[in-house]
Amino acid sequence: MEWDGAEETLFDPIKNIQIGVYYLSILERDFNDLKTAIIAYNQGPYAVQERLTNNQELPNNYVDKVLNYYANLRGFSLEEVQNEIKATE
Repeated sequence: MEWDGAEETLFDPIKNIQIGVYYLSILERDFNDLKTAIIAYNQGPYAVQERLTNNQELPNNYVDKVLNYYANLRGFSLEEVQNEIKATE
């Protein structure tokens, strides 16, 4: 996947999601762990690598929120998910 570098591309919801998923897949490959990849997506890969190198604990609050949200979404029907999305608009 290539990003054309144009800022307006990021405002296209489909392209934005495609770029985000692609980036997350790179992070998962690099860190070989989904949770660490999600933290790196949020905090930046260099910050996470520095913490790992210095044997510092990684913060879990963001990744826990993401995974809990994902679990909740999996339990919803499509209509319920669409209603939730509409409610936040």
